[in-house]
Amino acid sequence: MPIRSLVTTGLLAASLSIAVAQSAPDPAPADPTAPSPGMFVPATALALRWNASDLDDANVYNGQSEKIGEVEELLIDNDGRVSAVIISVGGFLGLGEKDVAISFKSFRIARERGDDDIRLVLDVAKSALQSAPEYFPSGK
Repeated sequence: MPIRSLVTTGLLAASLSIAVAQSAPDPAPADPTAPSPGMFVPATALALRWNASDLDDANVYNGQSEKIGEVEELLIDNDGRVSAVIISVGGFLGLGEKDVAISFKSFRIARERGDDDIRLVLDVAKSALQSAPEYFPSGK
């Protein structure tokens, strides 16, 4: 191979490596303390929402306006949505009560008649709740 070809090939390879080395620098990393889009919720979007504290200890009624339980806890899924409501059912003065997990979508939420307290309505017979499987928190 003639020397001229070797020199030309070497210069071409060197110029390609210089061009690659001179490519644009990586963009600066995003500020980790900057809020992500959608982080802040405007107050107008929250006007028709309930606070979790409003639901704590709320009475649960069936379609016939019979009290069938009381909210004990709200279970939140990994997406931040309420997935289930734990209600205490049965018993008298705390004796014989058990906790039951009910899908949040099964409830209707309303205000108590004559005041601002929250009322949850669940269209199910009291006896069905008493025979439902008992909820035990994981790890207990």
